[in-house]
Amino acid sequence: LKDFLKSVMENGMPKYTEYQIDDAIRNLKNKIELNSGNSQKLREKNNEVYKILISGLLAKKTEAGESSRVYLFDFDNPQNNIFSIAEEVSYIDRLKNKNRRPDIVVYVNGIALAVIELKKSVVDIKEGIAQHNSNQKDSIPSFFTTTQFCVVSNKDDFKYATILTPQEFWCPWKKDTNDTTN
Repeated sequence: LKDFLKSVMENGMPKYTEYQIDDAIRNLKNKIELNSGNSQKLREKNNEVYKILISGLLAKKTEAGESSRVYLFDFDNPQNNIFSIAEEVSYIDRLKNKNRRPDIVVYVNGIALAVIELKKSVVDIKEGIAQHNSNQKDSIPSFFTTTQFCVVSNKDDFKYATILTPQEFWCPWKKDTNDTTN
C-alpha cells in the first residue's frame, strides 16, 4: 500500500509535501484498520473508507502545520493512477487468525478495490458467492475494509455486489445488447 500510494502521490497528483504524503498514508492505515471481526463493524468501516476514497482525507503539510485535503486517486487524470491486478493474494487476518487467498484482487494506487472469485464452469456460482461472504464474515474481514466491488464468475455466469451482500441480492452482469464489437 505505502509504496504504490506514495509513488502516485509524489509523481502524478497535485503536489503534496513529503510530510503530507506520509501523514495521509499513516491516517489511511489507521482508518482502514478493523478492530472487530463483527460484520456490522466491517460495514461501518467500509462505508467510512468509501467516503475517504471519494473525498480524500486531511493530512498535515508539516509537523506543526495545518491540515489540508489529500486525495488518494487522481479522478481528473486517471492515467496518473497505478492500476494493478494480483492473483492468489495470500492474506492472514490478525483478528480471526485465518489465512485465505482471494483469486484476483484489483488494486488502484495500492488500495484493494475489487475482489474476484473464479470458479470452474461445473461449479455453481452460488459456491463462489458463499465463499466471498464467508471470507468477509468469518475468515478475513480485515481485507475487505477498502473493497468496493466483489465479483464471482464461473465462465457461464457472472455476478457482482458490494461487501456483505446476501446471496439473493447479487446482481447478474448484463451484456450490452447494442455492442457490435463482438
